[in-house]
Amino acid sequence: MTKTIFSVTAIFLCLLMHAQSPAYKGSLSINSGPAFALNPFGNINAGNSESGFARTGPHIALTYTTSLQKKWSLITTLQIQQHRLNTSALEREFSTTPIASGLFTSTDPNMPLPGSAYKTYPNWNFAKKSWMAGFLLAGAQLNTGASRKWQPYIRLQAGLVYLKLPAIKGESVTDTSSAYLDQKGSSGNGLGYSSAAGVYHRLNQKVFLTAAISYIGSSRVNFSNVRSRLTTTQGRPGDMIYFIQQSIVTGSASQKISSLNFSIGIGLSW
Repeated sequence: MTKTIFSVTAIFLCLLMHAQSPAYKGSLSINSGPAFALNPFGNINAGNSESGFARTGPHIALTYTTSLQKKWSLITTLQIQQHRLNTSALEREFSTTPIASGLFTSTDPNMPLPGSAYKTYPNWNFAKKSWMAGFLLAGAQLNTGASRKWQPYIRLQAGLVYLKLPAIKGESVTDTSSAYLDQKGSSGNGLGYSSAAGVYHRLNQKVFLTAAISYIGSSRVNFSNVRSRLTTTQGRPGDMIYFIQQSIVTGSASQKISSLNFSIGIGLSW
């Protein structure tokens, strides 16, 4: 009797496990779309030290999914996104912000040197540079639908972010003055996280389409040894009155990244 009960129980458990096992054990998908920079990453206020001056850019993600049971899956995502610097905003900010001028040299030895002053340098132009971010995230996915063709899902992930600070090069040149800014790029690592809601649409037994909206962000990423050089002039070389100043500062910086991403893609399951 005991052997019979054990056998029936074992068979029942096997059937139950089989009934809960997913139709697909794993999948691999690739998707891409626009990434809309959110504040403070997209802030364009030069007076705010957290402003990233980031524009909307593209992103691409590769996601591997391992099914645990019918509704739950483990997911791993490798994602890269690019955000150009908002050079138009930088040019407006620098063209209206007075720059301190304190130390001068003059071609006229009899010319007294002025004290500290502030001067506005107009018509700034900045080279086009971009932020680059790479995310390696892992987490869980809840599949909320029962349809064979349409399957909504929500997911939460956390992991690492690699963020590259772009170099900044700009200049303001007129007939009577000039200013040149040169800041070296840098890179740093931090913690990244993401939440998403999306849907799968199955085309056949192996191929599916996917679409999603997601929020992705990071902790504060620190950059060390960021070197900035600012050179300003007043007058023209050779004039009796010609002033030139250069300041070099090496320090640290930090930035948080955050964006709202829309994506579509295609995947393969097995």
